[in-house]
Amino acid sequence: MRYDAVNRVFTSRIDINDNDTPFFAGERGYIWGYGTESNEWFLMSSPNWNWPTGSSTGFPLEWTTLTYTRIIVGVFPTRMTEPYLRTENVGNQPLPSLTKTAWQATVFTPGQLANSDISSWSADPDLDGHSNLVEYALDGDPFTFEQRLGLKATIRADSGQPTYLDLQLNRSRTRLALTQIELSTDLTQWDDARDAVQEDRLAIQRVRLPWETIHHQFVRIRVTEH
Repeated sequence: MRYDAVNRVFTSRIDINDNDTPFFAGERGYIWGYGTESNEWFLMSSPNWNWPTGSSTGFPLEWTTLTYTRIIVGVFPTRMTEPYLRTENVGNQPLPSLTKTAWQATVFTPGQLANSDISSWSADPDLDGHSNLVEYALDGDPFTFEQRLGLKATIRADSGQPTYLDLQLNRSRTRLALTQIELSTDLTQWDDARDAVQEDRLAIQRVRLPWETIHHQFVRIRVTEH
């Protein structure tokens, strides 16, 4: 799928010119989407989305995200100890949330839950510098060392524009926590990056810093409970 930066949506068009296998006349049609970084996916459909009965009639198909009537969302597991597939039929409801208590029960054994050095919100069992609260908020694994959890840094030089550092914070839409990028020049005073924010939405925050200024900047991710 292709990202439309103007309208801030993912768009895609698929052109099909025949009715050969694996398509089956009259069967229900679906639109599938998958986020490679978040492991989240969705499957949407409508009773009106049926495959044409002939190769020369019923085309073009007009199935869009504006006309679906049912959607199922889910996430692929990050560890093999988790269920192979988690799903939720959300309809027109808000996205389901994973509470902190439910997350703890998912990632820790009963013995680990009884040990505050492993399962408390300030603990860091994999010693990667991210507390369990940060791991929860950014959909991390408290037992896997992840140095740059949730944050992606890219040096960009768009045509005709000065070089800049693009910082992308990938947020989990199912966590009851607030996350944001903060900047500092002395590691003492920290400010939110609102003046440099290029995109700020539920699932992503993007900050752009001019290349000539970044040697004066420190960056951190701030996580607070919702």
